[in-house]
Amino acid sequence: MLSTYIMEQGADLTVIGAYERSRIFHAMIGGKGPRIVEAVPSDVLVVRAQRDAETS
Repeated sequence: MLSTYIMEQGADLTVIGAYERSRIFHAMIGGKGPRIVEAVPSDVLVVRAQRDAETS
């Protein structure tokens, strides 16, 4: 669906948000980021969420 929308709009850049998760989460659930990067027909800018001062 995202790929179709990008093609219809003629977008040159797709911006997606990302935040850090544990390796266990990715092993069990997985993430969509890599699939989005591979699927869209435009450049992709990944913007990472800021870490909380308490968790860094």
